[in-house]
Amino acid sequence: MTFWWTREPRRVLAEEEALRALVARGLISTYRWEWSEQVGVRVHATITLGADEQAVEVRFPDHYPRECPSVRTVPYGTLVSSHQFLSGVLCLEVGPDNWHPHYMAAGLLESAWRLLEHETIAAVKPRDIPSRHVTHVGHLVRRRPFVFVRPPGFAEQLAAVPEQGEIGVRVVYGEASVQVWPVEVPLGVPLSGVPPALRERTGTCRLLRVGPDIPREPPDERQPFVEFIAEHTGYRCDDTNERLLLLWPDGFSRPYRVTDSLVTSFVEVPLEDGVDRLPARAESLAASLRVGIVGLGSLGSKVAVSLARSGVRRFVLVDEDVLLGPNVRRHAGRYEQVGIMKVAAVAALLQEVARDAIECDEVPLALASATNPEVHASRLEKLGGVDVLVDATADPGAFNALAEVASRGQIPLVWAEVFEGGLGGLVGAAHPRRTPCPLCVRAGFLAQAETWPPAPRSASLQPYGGGGDVPVMATDADVSFVAAALATRVLEVRDEAADPAAPVVLFGLRRGWIFERVFDIVRVEVLADDYSCPWCWKEPETPDPVALRTARAILTGEGPDADDPDRT
Repeated sequence: MTFWWTREPRRVLAEEEALRALVARGLISTYRWEWSEQVGVRVHATITLGADEQAVEVRFPDHYPRECPSVRTVPYGTLVSSHQFLSGVLCLEVGPDNWHPHYMAAGLLESAWRLLEHETIAAVKPRDIPSRHVTHVGHLVRRRPFVFVRPPGFAEQLAAVPEQGEIGVRVVYGEASVQVWPVEVPLGVPLSGVPPALRERTGTCRLLRVGPDIPREPPDERQPFVEFIAEHTGYRCDDTNERLLLLWPDGFSRPYRVTDSLVTSFVEVPLEDGVDRLPARAESLAASLRVGIVGLGSLGSKVAVSLARSGVRRFVLVDEDVLLGPNVRRHAGRYEQVGIMKVAAVAALLQEVARDAIECDEVPLALASATNPEVHASRLEKLGGVDVLVDATADPGAFNALAEVASRGQIPLVWAEVFEGGLGGLVGAAHPRRTPCPLCVRAGFLAQAETWPPAPRSASLQPYGGGGDVPVMATDADVSFVAAALATRVLEVRDEAADPAAPVVLFGLRRGWIFERVFDIVRVEVLADDYSCPWCWKEPETPDPVALRTARAILTGEGPDADDPDRT
């Protein structure tokens, strides 16, 4: 093996000269070279930081100087800067993304000196540290597994907490971290902005106000930390497991966990970052909707969760099945929900992902099954009160029932199906003011589908297809694609400004059948001569008055035919 310094020995001489210059300038006090076939080339140096020093190590890659060296603290893993990886490697002004061979290892050491010098000053007096790097929250969480989630309005409600008051928190223990959510600020007063699923208080945190000149980096060892808190706030940390929140006059705060031997600072994570990830108009439309979803399998469950994340807050969920283990491969539910009704599982998921409270009617019923006619009718009446109906069953029987509800109530109906083998899927929509009624849209679609090659196994492509009980062979990605298209159509069905789409759209995820290429799209317009419907979204005509009087007489026993001897 040929080592880089044997190829370019002059580089070593130049590096040596540059290191000596750093010593002369007082940036490092000592340095020494190390080389072996096992570890390669390294430079051990001591950075001078006023009265303090920090040992570091420069590691040269095998392809130096065409690759960037690294500078890490010694002992390995020592964390001295907010611009540092978990291994101890420092984030400097020059890194792998902007490295050039004209840079020197000595230049990296000088950059490390500037970084640590600024960090030392910032610990006493806050100041911006000049750096091209941004410390990501993920870096901080990997170092400190305690996360303090700051909901909207938290800082404003802190003003109502006494100088040494308490706030209520929700503590969530995960495998790799602990989350602390403030939920009552002050204690007993619910904090707005907390997701409904996390509003229950399970612990407390003590708020301590400090003066403006108090350093923002208290000691990280328990006894000095306890003395620091007592000196500046008068509070004694006697508990062996306590949560503290230090608050400065300018609103800056920092949470800590104090045990009998350790002090750990929390990583603060904002629940809202001020960036609205939903278009204002779309969120407003979604919030006004009440959506009825029939069929909460892999497709319907994903649609429901997507709609909740998009701002829909009112649902009617219909499905008679129980979530089983194999369902979790494609269902939005989790294994811990196996054995409960799908309507209950999905309702719980909606509460978990929604920012606001969810209104959810759970209907454990199959529309296309033999059931109590009175119960069936009452459930259909509940669906008649929604703004949009969604059929995610791929069952013609369920579709026919929903088509009747939609036509009677002038309610848009949106449906979808995933094709066998991950070939793709379809999304259809019937709207009272834009398309024929649902039955006519389906009839017109089937009329055109008859001219196509034989279709993959699909209930909706057969005029009198059977139920949708047999699982379709498709991946989670295939189902998710169709679910996303269906959710998008639901959100747009009430938006008069949205671009009009064909009543039925087929999406090809793979080549085959009628799809000539990957991600092919086939739009099906329903023509007037494709369907035959005597009313199609229209109200029934005014009944014949004579027939109406006769019918009333028959039903009430009153009228001109009441004494007819043939009547019993």
